[in-house]
Amino acid sequence: MSTQHAPLDTPAKPAPRRREVFDYHRIASSMTARTVEQLLDKTTDPALFIDDEGIIVGASEKLCQVFGRSPEDLTSRLWYEAIVPPDKQEEARHFVSSVLTGESDPATTWTCRLTTDEDRYVTITWHCVPPHEDAGDKGLAVLHGRGVLSDSDQVRHHLHELQVKYQGIVDNIATGVAIISPSMQVLKLNQQMQEWFPHINAVDKPLCYRSFNNPSLNKTCPWCPVRKTLADGQVHEAVTQTPAGDGKIRNYRIIASPLTDEAGSVVAAIEMVDDITDQLRAEEAIRQSEEQFRTVVNASMDAIIACDKRGRISVFNPAAEKMFGWNRDEAVGQPLEILLPTELTEEHRKTVASYLATGKPDRAIGRQREMEARRENGSLFPIEMTLSAATVSGQRSAVAIIRDITNRREAQDQLHELATQYSTMMDTVPALVYVKD
Repeated sequence: MSTQHAPLDTPAKPAPRRREVFDYHRIASSMTARTVEQLLDKTTDPALFIDDEGIIVGASEKLCQVFGRSPEDLTSRLWYEAIVPPDKQEEARHFVSSVLTGESDPATTWTCRLTTDEDRYVTITWHCVPPHEDAGDKGLAVLHGRGVLSDSDQVRHHLHELQVKYQGIVDNIATGVAIISPSMQVLKLNQQMQEWFPHINAVDKPLCYRSFNNPSLNKTCPWCPVRKTLADGQVHEAVTQTPAGDGKIRNYRIIASPLTDEAGSVVAAIEMVDDITDQLRAEEAIRQSEEQFRTVVNASMDAIIACDKRGRISVFNPAAEKMFGWNRDEAVGQPLEILLPTELTEEHRKTVASYLATGKPDRAIGRQREMEARRENGSLFPIEMTLSAATVSGQRSAVAIIRDITNRREAQDQLHELATQYSTMMDTVPALVYVKD
């Protein structure tokens, strides 16, 4: 507000095109009725000149225009009673009073929503410029309004801000967004969709089934969720088989939602699109791998048991059923400890839990170990177990390959017994015995 200007009674020098700002402080010290009138005619903003009692001395043409009042209607009235709603008048009076008495800084502003004579609402931000110190008791204060916005202006402003924010969000997400008309024309694409389909220009409003498919189709896709949404106004979802040229297929997950007018009629559909091609390929590879895994597991003569991240049995092959006496349906979901003797459960639980939590193999992982196991009937038997790390159904798992070594142990015991008997016999024979193979 301190920008210098030529005196009002002399021709102003040409200046760059910009909004005019007046130095009210500079001219208020020698304010006369004539200069007030000239200043009010010159300014393009709402402005009031008030005396030390808050009585309006003059009002600008812009202020009269905004409030639908004539200068005569406003002059000689308390300014806050003339233009401020009753519930805001005390607030307005205090704003001016605090600036004029020096309680508030002159740079302080006050914003208020005001009612015009036509019952329209406008929002104005006010500056109060106190009289110049040389003006004495007859100096005039200036109420200068800026940022005049009607309710409709504010609505348009907020809508524009929302549109900018919305567009910024839509263009910066990894999900494709498209708006499709009832005639299946592409009306709008976000940045992600434009990256996937750079040849499409939404300004041309091309047909979606011709534009998104390569080679183009002559009618809507049979699985099209947009067509269903436009027909019934409901949300529909589908996974596409979109031809992408050279015999390739891309898979998109599309969720179509209706866009409606005030009457509730569907005027367009909005698509949320995700490219899930790589995901489906990975799932198919896992599925095929798991089928191969199950084939090998089910054909194995050894018991193969896997446990999930909770330490519960997730794989229990036929050999395991035969070995432990548990039915697969009974065993799956049970803690692995049901197959171990009590004294080993805690040690084994920690080993498996450590691997499943960290992915780092314990010293027991990958090593062969002989130990005892427990059958469904509670009886114990010797086993040889190799604990391995694996991924089953996309989850980190611990897999145990188990062999029943009861027969081996019995044979070893028999051999040991025979060896003991042979040694005893040799020690008790007095004469030399020569053994020839």
